[in-house]
Amino acid sequence: MTVYVRKVEPPTDFSVSPFTLLTGFYLRGEEIVQYNTFNEIGELVDQDIIVDYVFQMQHIFNLMNIKVRPIDYPNQLQTFYGRKIESGTISQIFESKTNWNVFIKPKADTKLFEGRVVRTRKDLIGLNVTYDYPIWISEPVHFVREWRCFILNHHVLDVRPYKGDYHVQYDPTIIDAAVAAWKEAPNTCSIDIGVTADNRTLVVEANDGFSLGTYGLNPYQAAVFHETRWREITHAYFQDHQTVKVHE
Repeated sequence: MTVYVRKVEPPTDFSVSPFTLLTGFYLRGEEIVQYNTFNEIGELVDQDIIVDYVFQMQHIFNLMNIKVRPIDYPNQLQTFYGRKIESGTISQIFESKTNWNVFIKPKADTKLFEGRVVRTRKDLIGLNVTYDYPIWISEPVHFVREWRCFILNHHVLDVRPYKGDYHVQYDPTIIDAAVAAWKEAPNTCSIDIGVTADNRTLVVEANDGFSLGTYGLNPYQAAVFHETRWREITHAYFQDHQTVKVHE
């Protein structure tokens, strides 16, 4: 097995997650090849793995004719959001003040722009999207601390803090209940949780398990986590194909 990792030296805030995975696969004794462009890879066999950022991983999946839809707010977690969340478009927010004072984030491409609270039209500056671009619209919630729950095969692998006041602690029973409720979850994913100013533990959002920010997850565990999701996504393709040609 060869693990191909996007070249990430020296590591930065942006590249620390692939660097963590590189470290994890190295500790496992796997052969690691770093690359700058996909053309350097050439061909993958079924045992190989790629570590890269979201857009680049989507490109690899497209080469295999695999569509991986974004995970944001699974219906099975509705009771854990603690706020109204609905889909809409940028035009709804731009055209009417009655639709302001909401939190928005991209729906079709979760990394296109950073989620934000819109109070005036000025908050829409810099989005660089069309009027009909699909977004998630939710009631704003003030989270005083947030964590990422790493879910491996429907069990909590680890819970890592990534924002907020260290004095605040979550209710672990909410995590257990959310994991149990999300029966359609992929083999690896995350449930981000937060504690509100009025001490409620709510689900912030959910995420797919590939190209996921590791937030201090143990490198060895991170490698297992990434490989599990890679195998799940690519399994059907490699049942019918021995290799895939990799190119830009």
